Amino acid sequence: MDKEDYRTLTEQIRPLLLKRMDFKDGVVLEMNEEAMQQGRVLDVRWKGNIHFVLEMYSIDFGWYFAERDGEMVSCIHRVSKFDERFYHAVQHFLGEINQGDFDHKQTVSEQVIQIIEERQLTSCMNNTKWKEFLHVMTEELSVKVPYAFRTLFDVDGRNDDFFDTCYCQECFNGYHFKSLEWVKVKPVFCERKHRGRLIDDEEIWYDLEEEFVGNMKKYSIPYEVEDGIYTIYGYR
Repeated sequence: MDKEDYRTLTEQIRPLLLKRMDFKDGVVLEMNEEAMQQGRVLDVRWKGNIHFVLEMYSIDFGWYFAERDGEMVSCIHRVSKFDERFYHAVQHFLGEINQGDFDHKQTVSEQVIQIIEERQLTSCMNNTKWKEFLHVMTEELSVKVPYAFRTLFDVDGRNDDFFDTCYCQECFNGYHFKSLEWVKVKPVFCERKHRGRLIDDEEIWYDLEEEFVGNMKKYSIPYEVEDGIYTIYGYR
């Protein structure tokens, strides 16, 4: 949607909520252009910098949640229509915020700090380096190279061997770089194309090892290699 679409959506939805909801001790904030461009229709602030946020991307698609210091501290709740069930659920949620249920919930950043301290980890990358790495993988290489990653929260390692070629925000850990423990890359890989039930899949091999290594060195991104798999550590 463009700027005017977001403004129209806000003008449609915001008055309904302001009329129906009791925000208790919360202060309703005005929406500026930047907030509306993010889909924010409503932002209510409590002491302790706890916010109730409602984001809508169409009249029947959006979500609401609680956040502190710009990070979620609650589950995300889907919005599909503004009926009595919705108003009841939101009013209950607002009551939980008002009575302090989220005041001491840890943000993801706070959880990351706690894990780093408990495991005595040392940081090997920062946001700038991860952005450069992502730039290499999405812009510099001639073919999307498969990768797998582990976050500090993946204690069971169930996805350690799941290699993907999608680097969109929904796939690459939501671009939350601080929680990345490592990323593994296979610059030499085989792509299989299905050709039908009676014909074997076509195998297409790619070798981007030289291209990949060159770019890692270009941006001074540290890595380790073993059995053709390159590992970029966020923490050791």
